[in-house]
Amino acid sequence: MYKKRIALFSLLIVMSISGCGVKDKISEKVVEKVIEQTDGVKKVGIDKDKVTIEGDEGEKYTFGGTEWPEAEIAKVIPKFEKGTIISVVEMPNMLMMSFDEVLSADFSDYLDLIKDQFPLEPYQVNSEGYFSYMGINDKEQTMHLTYSEGSMSISLVLNEE
Repeated sequence: MYKKRIALFSLLIVMSISGCGVKDKISEKVVEKVIEQTDGVKKVGIDKDKVTIEGDEGEKYTFGGTEWPEAEIAKVIPKFEKGTIISVVEMPNMLMMSFDEVLSADFSDYLDLIKDQFPLEPYQVNSEGYFSYMGINDKEQTMHLTYSEGSMSISLVLNEE
C-alpha cells in the first residue's frame, strides 16, 4: 500500500508539471528533491516528459514518455505500432499505456493478437463504441485492453501479480 501511495504521489507531480508547461531545469530539480524526501524513494530523474523513481529496494517506477517501453514487462505483449502513444506508466509488475488516433480495424487486429496470447478466463464487454477485453496467459499475467471508438483511444494494462 505504501508503494502505491508513492506511485500515486509521483504521478500527481508529473501531471502537474506537464499541465503547467514547467520544463526548466530548476523546476525539475526542485520536484526531484521533493520526491526524494519521500520515504522509500532513493533516486528521482526527470527527463523532459518522463519521470523515473527508484525505490530503496531497487524497484523502478516510470511515468510519462511517448515511446514503446524497453522494460521486460513490455516484451510480454506484441508491440502496437498504430496510433500515437500518449502515456506510459511502468512499475515493477505492471505496465499501463494509452494510445490515441487508433482506427477500429487496427484495434481489432491487435485484439486478435492479445486474445491469442491471453486466452485464459476471457472476459469481454462490447457496448456502442466501447470494447473491453481481459484475459490471462499461462504465466498468470493479466491483460486488460479497452477501446473507445468515439475518442479512437486504447488503454492497455498488463499486470504480472
